Amino acid sequence: MTKKLTLLLFVFISFYTNAQIKKGTVLLGGQIAFAESNREAINNFPIPQTNPFLQNDQSRNFNFGLSIGKAIKDNKVFGVNVNTGYSKQSFYYNLPEKGITRGKSFEVGVFLRKYKMLVKDFYLFGQGSASVNNANSKYSFTTQNYNSVTKQFTTSLSFAPGVAYILSKKLHIELSMQNLVSIGYYTSKQKFNNSIIPTSKSNGFSVSSSLSNSVLGNLGIGFRIIL
Repeated sequence: MTKKLTLLLFVFISFYTNAQIKKGTVLLGGQIAFAESNREAINNFPIPQTNPFLQNDQSRNFNFGLSIGKAIKDNKVFGVNVNTGYSKQSFYYNLPEKGITRGKSFEVGVFLRKYKMLVKDFYLFGQGSASVNNANSKYSFTTQNYNSVTKQFTTSLSFAPGVAYILSKKLHIELSMQNLVSIGYYTSKQKFNNSIIPTSKSNGFSVSSSLSNSVLGNLGIGFRIIL
């Protein structure tokens, strides 16, 4: 009986040990995220109008990222990531006009990720990130001369939880919630091609959460290759 218990304990310890992401392990990863929303928009339009007759807006966002990290301790990974994003937002009015904003962004940052074994072959993880983001967007109006270009620079801290599945010893696949909480400071400049509307500048702090949107629309699918 003692031998059986010893053997069982040895198997358990061996399994648990093998499940760890060992200190010194290098992980190369990537992620794709897509978000879409359709909502009624009140006072949420990028041109100054007294009576916009705005009905609703539709938005789509696509993000792709790459990362590389190294386990500084068992199940704790520090690394760098690079992300690029594309977006399109359409504003619909009661009038014939339709406004469209197209944007792109580039982000570089560092992250710290902590893994915890959930059940067999599944990890729960939390990732904190610090990043800088440079974004440009162009707004066009279908029937009036109100085109504008906005440039924005943001520094931010964010947190994202997720679940990883051990597909093999060398490959994990992941599902994560993008920017569950994000705090940032931004500077923005918006310039219109219509001389009647002056160039506007703004800066300030922002706090946001992906929970304010559709949860399914803010999930990211990714992978990690164990080198």
